[in-house]
Amino acid sequence: MAPAGPTRGARTGATQRVAARLARSRELAATAADRARAGTLGSVQTRMRDLGISHHALVFSALGMVLFVPALISLAAVLPLGSDHGLADRMAHHMALSEEARASVRALFGTDRTVRTATSAVGAVFTVLAAYAWPAELQRFYQAVWGLPPLGWRQLWRPLVWLGSMLAVVVVVAWVGSIAGGVAGALLTAGLCSPLLLTWVWWMQGFLLAGRVPRSSLLPGALVTAAAIAAFGVVTSVYLSRAIVWNADRYGPIGVVFVLMSWLTWFSTVLLGGAVVGHLLHTRRTGSSGG
Repeated sequence: MAPAGPTRGARTGATQRVAARLARSRELAATAADRARAGTLGSVQTRMRDLGISHHALVFSALGMVLFVPALISLAAVLPLGSDHGLADRMAHHMALSEEARASVRALFGTDRTVRTATSAVGAVFTVLAAYAWPAELQRFYQAVWGLPPLGWRQLWRPLVWLGSMLAVVVVVAWVGSIAGGVAGALLTAGLCSPLLLTWVWWMQGFLLAGRVPRSSLLPGALVTAAAIAAFGVVTSVYLSRAIVWNADRYGPIGVVFVLMSWLTWFSTVLLGGAVVGHLLHTRRTGSSGG
């Protein structure tokens, strides 16, 4: 019976060592988590949560699907944008969709000829005016990111001008996207259109904020946003066609709407998140939260 004592003591010592190692591991994990939260990634996550970026992205994507996309289709029916298949088809081609997926998207919208019979020039103008809520929501988010008060009624024209610039960018990107399809087309579009996209994103932030933030402070956000949108376009070219076809086969047109809403939500998150990251980079570089 004499050896039982040392054996029991050895087991107790081993148990204590294991418990100490576990406690040390938990301490190291907690320290790593605190450092991550204090680091750039943690700061971005906290800032996005504080600004409610998920809510804003959902609102932005819903407004885009309900107001902005129909405005583009209606305007394309009135303006000679150079295609017999409609702007929806051109954008579907730019998104590197397969022919089957493009057919599913086309089914949601009328062709240019169909829309022209039901849309007058006056109706198209009112449709575009209804899309005012889309850039207005973007403007409110930018103001929240930079901690700026809302603009007065004298500045209500700015979102309308933004709509015109957005239309011009969409037309150029759609035309470049028509050169080639698939992943190769997405890469070509990203390469050729990235300078245009960077310039436009840089300009639009300052324009919607009415020049209250210096251009130099907005450049990091513009760089992040343009790079993220280009990468997003390449990534979606891989899976978007299959997702549209799969949902169209099982759920019909509503399945295509679900996929496009998801795409718009992720696109909105990229667009809004770029401004958040840019503001954080500016804050860490200058030590101030404003312009």
